[in-house]
Amino acid sequence: AELAQYVQLMEAVSLRAALKQVMAISSLGNHYLSEVGLDRRLLAEEPARCAAIINVALNLVCLMAALCDPFIPATAEQMRDILNAPVMM
Repeated sequence: AELAQYVQLMEAVSLRAALKQVMAISSLGNHYLSEVGLDRRLLAEEPARCAAIINVALNLVCLMAALCDPFIPATAEQMRDILNAPVMM
């Protein structure tokens, strides 16, 4: 729903609202990562769950790079470079 709202705002060229939506999506991702308890204990005791969480985290970074690209392209490019991820269109 949050991503659909971002797309709708971008299509309407409501850039300020779209950027606020990017920040809201980022906040949701940060909240998720805070709640799941990603730490060394999780890696040691539940490696499969830890791997799944890391997978979600990496996908969140890729998503954020795509969403940020119209606003801060250099930062989005750095994020993609770090992950060796392609540009998402």
